[in-house]
Amino acid sequence: MRRRRTAVLVVASLMLTLLTSASAPAEGALARSLLTNAAGNGRLATLIPANPVPGWTPVTQDILDRSVALLQQIESAAVKITPLFTGMSAVAASNAWRSSHGQLLQIELVAFVGKRVNAAFTRALRDNSAKVGAETVCEGATALPPMTLRSLASPAGYLSVCRAKSGGSVAKGIAFAKANVLGFVASTTTEAQLLAVSRRQYEMIPAVGFEQSVQPSSGHIGTTEAVSTTGRTYAVTLDALIIPAHPLTPTSSRPTSGERYVAARLTIRDTGSVNVAGDADLSATAIGSNDQIYTSTFASVAGCTNFDYGSFQLSRSQSVVGCVTFEIPDAIRVSTIKWSTSAGGAAWSV
Repeated sequence: MRRRRTAVLVVASLMLTLLTSASAPAEGALARSLLTNAAGNGRLATLIPANPVPGWTPVTQDILDRSVALLQQIESAAVKITPLFTGMSAVAASNAWRSSHGQLLQIELVAFVGKRVNAAFTRALRDNSAKVGAETVCEGATALPPMTLRSLASPAGYLSVCRAKSGGSVAKGIAFAKANVLGFVASTTTEAQLLAVSRRQYEMIPAVGFEQSVQPSSGHIGTTEAVSTTGRTYAVTLDALIIPAHPLTPTSSRPTSGERYVAARLTIRDTGSVNVAGDADLSATAIGSNDQIYTSTFASVAGCTNFDYGSFQLSRSQSVVGCVTFEIPDAIRVSTIKWSTSAGGAAWSV
């Protein structure tokens, strides 16, 4: 449990520390950079309420991207060392808002995909991961354990109340589990409002949980597939699969023993009438011959950039080429590369 706590769920506490450490942008900059959608896995993001507290405004894109990218990276690493998640992968999504008085609210969802789950899995997710997640909200926000921690019947999880900071704000967090989804809701608002938002979020998650499969179109290496998200259309081509892919430099991160890097080289082109933006590291996944889903390692490899640390921003007719890298066991063959968005996706058989 301690290993799980320090290696993984401490990231839940970053929801508040990332937000509170960032100064509010100027009004003009805020207008240009407000989020219209949650960050992270596109389909999982659709389960997050778009406007949980009327009148609150979304935080800037860069703050949210940092939070969800770190969450995705740490949770993906954690599934390899946690017996509960054997044979599974983690995908994440997040959104956050700020009130005109400086109060904060962030929702993060982590879905564990790759195999069917049962009631025993959900109980373990709630009684272990959700409980530790609620505790670490306070450890990150105040560097102290919660002032109070209690179980909740609705939503099924735990509520932590932190000690007041010097400015008087009191951070609170709720962590819960539903099917294969772990949810975190943290805020400096009232406990009643936090509970209301958490219950709404809980209800938006299907009873069967989150399924990564989106029934996408299917092609092969070299095929260009049209994808769309929130009214924007673009095309993704799987140019090549690099096996093995080599670290960018001799000092770059290397795969663990018994595993290798596999890089999917992709071309992304804006085919619509408006600009598009996204994160290839969060959209692309690999499926192995063992039916396990592998998410990006965020590693850069020789001869192919990782876009702009995974991110891409394109104007009309503009294109960009980059690689998403996966760490795959030597004995496992990659069978499919998938690209997921909130409106569907694409897949390539390899």
